[in-house]
Amino acid sequence: RELLSLHADHVIEGMTVAAFAVGATRGFLYLRAEYPFLVAPLLAKLDERRRAGLLGNSVRGAFDFDVELRVGAGAYVCG
Repeated sequence: RELLSLHADHVIEGMTVAAFAVGATRGFLYLRAEYPFLVAPLLAKLDERRRAGLLGNSVRGAFDFDVELRVGAGAYVCG
């Protein structure tokens, strides 16, 4: 919760770099349903990065990678 509320951009950027390194095309952010106040800011951050060419098809002209936000109830281990 703290990383996603304070440093979401860094988390998503790290996911993107890791995806490039291993050839992944999809990433997932899991958010517990107990934190609904983070949904809108995270979706906005993902959209902002897509508009900037940092997510989606042809990230910086190099590879495809996108992140999906998944919200669900669950235990600590679900993340």
